Amino acid sequence: MNLLRLLFGALHEGLHVLALWLIGRRPERVTISHVDIPGDLSTGRYVFVAIFPTVVFLLIAAFGLVGMASASSIMQFGVALVMAIIGSIGAVGGLGDLHLITLRLAQDAELAQHAKRVDPDRQHPDGQSKSG
Repeated sequence: MNLLRLLFGALHEGLHVLALWLIGRRPERVTISHVDIPGDLSTGRYVFVAIFPTVVFLLIAAFGLVGMASASSIMQFGVALVMAIIGSIGAVGGLGDLHLITLRLAQDAELAQHAKRVDPDRQHPDGQSKSG
């Protein structure tokens, strides 16, 4: 179990770092089991960085399943099966990230509701009322 955590944890966290690099940012801190995502990211960028490893692993699993279905030899089937297993294990490891995304979206919705209650006629920078 520790070997799986070490292998998949390092890959998973490395994919978070890659996602941050893709949007031109750097992580605040990186360990083998955690990446501190900068707190000043917009919600969309946060979701992208958080979901990136899960999407990559899901794609690996999907390619593995397609490869299994279209394999013309036992060797091709075996390689595809390994891809499907690795992708599936990695995707399951992303469930914690999905939980964090849900918390972030709920927090944003709560803040938006609070702002609406405090000042319902607050103006957008473009001059339109937020309450309309």
